[in-house]
Amino acid sequence: MKGTCLKGRYLLGEVIGKGGMAVVYKAYDFRSGRTVAVKVLREQYNQDREFVRRFRKEAEAASAVSHENLIDIYDVGEQNGARFIVMEYVDGMTLKSLIREHGALDNYTAITIARQICTALQIAHDAHIIHRDIKPQNILLDRKGVAKLADFGIAKTSDTQTITGSGENGVLGSVHYFSPEQARGEPAGAQSDLYSLGVVLYEMVTAKLPFSGDTPVAIALQHMTADPTPPREINPAVTPALDDIIRKAIRKDPKARYQSARDFYDDLSLALVYPEGGFVDGDRAPQQEEQAEERQRKRPSAREVLEGRIRPVRLLLSALCLLLAGVLAVALLRIGIAHRQQTMTDVPQLLGESMDSAAAELADLGLALQVTGTAFSQEAPGTVLTQEPESGATLGDGGTVVVTVSAGPERAETPYLLGLTLEEAEKALRRLGLLVGEVAREDSDQPSGTVIAQSPMDGTVLQNGASVDLTVSDPPLLRSVPMLIGLDLEEAQARLTQAGLNVGAIHEESATGVAPGTVFAQNPGEGEQLRSGDQVEIWVARELIMATGSYPLEMEIEEDNSLVVIYLQEEGFYREVSTMECDRGTLEVELNLESETAGEKTLIVTVNGEEAERDTVTLTVETGEE
Repeated sequence: MKGTCLKGRYLLGEVIGKGGMAVVYKAYDFRSGRTVAVKVLREQYNQDREFVRRFRKEAEAASAVSHENLIDIYDVGEQNGARFIVMEYVDGMTLKSLIREHGALDNYTAITIARQICTALQIAHDAHIIHRDIKPQNILLDRKGVAKLADFGIAKTSDTQTITGSGENGVLGSVHYFSPEQARGEPAGAQSDLYSLGVVLYEMVTAKLPFSGDTPVAIALQHMTADPTPPREINPAVTPALDDIIRKAIRKDPKARYQSARDFYDDLSLALVYPEGGFVDGDRAPQQEEQAEERQRKRPSAREVLEGRIRPVRLLLSALCLLLAGVLAVALLRIGIAHRQQTMTDVPQLLGESMDSAAAELADLGLALQVTGTAFSQEAPGTVLTQEPESGATLGDGGTVVVTVSAGPERAETPYLLGLTLEEAEKALRRLGLLVGEVAREDSDQPSGTVIAQSPMDGTVLQNGASVDLTVSDPPLLRSVPMLIGLDLEEAQARLTQAGLNVGAIHEESATGVAPGTVFAQNPGEGEQLRSGDQVEIWVARELIMATGSYPLEMEIEEDNSLVVIYLQEEGFYREVSTMECDRGTLEVELNLESETAGEKTLIVTVNGEEAERDTVTLTVETGEE
């Protein structure tokens, strides 16, 4: 179909992908002037109601959601029985190609890609859309490293074994990546997509698939019954946290996996800060359980993390002074009312609570908190370590519970902070008894406020209360490019200066229908975002002398209401020169052609999107001499 113009708008070019159900073409959209990808259902399926229904349904589903990590759908249509989808063209490569070229990916790269796909899946699942075919061939990476999820259950790449079935609940998906429930022919749910993403993540960090076999059925059986080799046994560079996450994602029971892409994303984020793991639930061997418990003792309680009340160490002394003053005031008050009859209260269990939480709990009971000192421990700063009296004892109204609190570990390893927000990095340091030091800001392509450098680096052992300097992304002020087309050069320069931008290269070229000295093109275009002071390239029309020629077109039209479109091919480009609707019969017309360059040109005539005639025409420039 190369050279076919769909709907008189999308000119199909080279084939960039083939699958069992569809062929994908790189195409040019005459109306928007952009390159797009057009997926065309294979001819043999155009009359198959089930394939057509699935093609249409999935196209509608994909176009119902929009996000940076999802391929945009621009148009859906049909021409002469051929059904097609017009979508975003990604200039990059598939994740499968990246793994084949580079082998196993490092932990940070794998986590970064997986988090983006989690975001895409959460958006799809929130819209009640199940992808059903998550695999690295369907994950595209652009040149900026942005991952985009494509192919909502439509096309199957030729290099992947695929089992498909008819009906809404038929087995659907790529056999190396689909879930046990899909292998059994059961309906796929959100947890099915997350299982497949777990398999993709396994492949990213090991460059191997968890299951393989001689036949699709053999592989499907392994998904249902076999346990894969843990990723860390294949690649020791995989962190314990990432190993735990992958193994949870590919559990056989859907209820034992991640229940949402958001939960999956959150654990992947924690794995960047706590590569030693210990936060993923699930069964472990006794030795692994002991190690996990030991790691857990080094982490703050869930209540502290959720409440976000952990104070920096440098504020601890101030808090102690305030509390001591409060205790003194309570003591004086008690002296003044000592004659009053006492009400006895049971002392609650305070061990493991934050100092703020313990003080609030005692205040509700009419008791006071007294901090007598601090001690280094693996608990987060401000955590209650000892109390006197112990829980269960009784105190009179206004009684005091004396506690010691944690100052954090005496020494701690600096965590990996790159990719976190400044707030997330500060919380991660607080939990270890460390502080944020100097915060520098630099221009980068990362989101604003993202940590892009740290000093000292992760793994450095620091004393309690030490600081870690951070550098965060601070993209410069963005400027919107104004519309320059139609202005003269002086006006365009003034408009750019007003917008905080500069004029870049100025090209003087011939332009049809544009007055000499007028701007007829610009790069970047109107509305694009540039940094303050960046340049905008402009094209200014010069006096144009056109080459002209005529062509007598005579041809037979076989159907009424036929759309005839005529193109002139120049230097590899197709330029539409005439469009007309014709009824059945003989079409006779004298075509008056013009071009910026003289010489032989190729004339192409299409009827209803199919090429009907191709000829050569010569265009010349009139010199005015007789």
